[in-house]
Amino acid sequence: MGLFGFGKSNDEKVSHLHHKGVNLGKKERFEEALECYNEAISIDPEVWGLWFSKGSALSELGRFEEALECYNEATILDAWKIRWEAWFCKGQVLSHLGRYEETFECFDEAIKIDRTNPDFWTWKSFALEKLERHEESLTCVNEVIRLGPENSDSWHGKGLILKKLERHEESEQCFAKAKELGYVK
Repeated sequence: MGLFGFGKSNDEKVSHLHHKGVNLGKKERFEEALECYNEAISIDPEVWGLWFSKGSALSELGRFEEALECYNEATILDAWKIRWEAWFCKGQVLSHLGRYEETFECFDEAIKIDRTNPDFWTWKSFALEKLERHEESLTCVNEVIRLGPENSDSWHGKGLILKKLERHEESEQCFAKAKELGYVK
């Protein structure tokens, strides 16, 4: 409660606006969610989660440059480097913008925080493939398979990379494994 029990404290207002924005986002009402995040940020611009949520809403609206600015702010505010979310989403936005060289720092930062999340390795592999760095991409997809050996998409992806490397026999083995695991085009 605020002073003398009247009204809400700034922390309560920020929390309320953040939750309201998240709930609006779940209903795909991203413009309204942005209004909540902007109001909350005007009260307390030092909350990393507000910047992250605003970036996510902007991403959903296809406003990637603006989203990137928000994710940048979120990564700065995460001084302890314990939150992978902003790094990962920043990397995704950079990928959507075709700025693949810049994605590596983001995915590497996310990987430093959680080496066991296959999505980080998958997106890094994707960016490497876009740059035709197939051997490095293969290293990433091998890590994805190590983390989840029953993922048919990963085996198929590995087959595609091996095919580009002209390692046809290994490629066919991967495609067969993907099919065995239920891969569907």
